[in-house]
Amino acid sequence: MDCWIERKQTAKKGDNGKILIIGGSEDYPFAGVHAALAAYAAGADVVTLISHPYAHIVGGINPAIIFNTKIKNSYLSKHDTLIIGMGLPHKYKKIIKVLKRFEGNVVIDATAIYAVAHYNFVFEKPAILTPHEGEFRNAFNLLPSFDAVSRISKKHNAVILLKGYIDRIIYKNSVKEVEGGSAEMAKAGTGDALAGVVGTYFSRFKDAYRAAYCASLFFKKSGELAAQKKKESLKPLDIIEMFNRCLR
Repeated sequence: MDCWIERKQTAKKGDNGKILIIGGSEDYPFAGVHAALAAYAAGADVVTLISHPYAHIVGGINPAIIFNTKIKNSYLSKHDTLIIGMGLPHKYKKIIKVLKRFEGNVVIDATAIYAVAHYNFVFEKPAILTPHEGEFRNAFNLLPSFDAVSRISKKHNAVILLKGYIDRIIYKNSVKEVEGGSAEMAKAGTGDALAGVVGTYFSRFKDAYRAAYCASLFFKKSGELAAQKKKESLKPLDIIEMFNRCLR
């Protein structure tokens, strides 16, 4: 599967991704920041983060990222891809309300996975869910076997990127596995950063299965390179800084 993303010389701002990220809370005020930084570093043209007021620090790290604490109607219509869930409080009804209003590509992470499961929400066009094995088990009350993940994929019309030592990307009866990465990547914030990459690839490829597979491959390779340098001190920002080594 080809994972190369070509940026045309005649491209205009927005042609390579307009990403809306909704994540963060009082308990996890910076959860969306890693996703936003990763989306921008992976090649998105426009990244907007809706988060807790404390997350305004994103402006000091990358002032090109748009920040707000409230969801404007214009945000839902002007962005082509939504990434939602990291660090959000368990207010499932509000999450589902946003999903019903957004018409573009959707990446579901963390709390939003539980909202989709709780409301049995079915996507009109394929979305991407990014649970690790524990989240899948707790959200859907199923062990994460291929048959179980396949059933959930069909039920919700979603590609499942099941994160782990070996990532499994499952859509209905199809599966791809991605090995690699590093044990040092198993830290808070890395899943948020991966969601940002998934969203950017989804925006540019328009194909949920291809986007999930390529984002997993890219992120694991970046993590390997970062871990070689940082070892136990590895943090999500170190992985993001390695993106330029992995982008052709």
